[in-house]
Amino acid sequence: MSGRAVCPGPGRLLRSDCRDGLPTAGIGWCAPAEAEAEAEAEAEAEAEAEAEAEAEAEAEAEAEAEAEAEAEAEAEAEAEAEAEAEAEAEAEAEAEAEAEAEAEAEAEAEAEAEAEDPPRSGCRIRPSGGLFVGEEPAFGVRTPAEVA
Repeated sequence: MSGRAVCPGPGRLLRSDCRDGLPTAGIGWCAPAEAEAEAEAEAEAEAEAEAEAEAEAEAEAEAEAEAEAEAEAEAEAEAEAEAEAEAEAEAEAEAEAEAEAEAEAEAEAEAEAEAEDPPRSGCRIRPSGGLFVGEEPAFGVRTPAEVA
């Protein structure tokens, strides 16, 4: 259609052959074959435009699906991270509870051991630091009276 006017339909004047609405010399008439060819070309152009629009719509749908998949993957990763953090917190709490239980068990064992076998020395010492009445000091130990 290079340089040719669009055929308005079979048996009609070509637009390029009219000036100010009046026919000019060398009037051209649209042949039915030309009109059909132009109609087919227009239909093909419309079909191509529709195909391009469908391809764009499909590409947009694919992009949206990918974005949704990424969002779901991120949500799953966040959920996994939260679950791991909760599991770590529970493990730490259990470890603390076990450590406290061990400390209590050790304290009880020490208390029982002291109750069964009190510490022994050569003599019993009063809280004031002196000996009980009737006890002799161990060799080399001075009584408070000797010290004073």
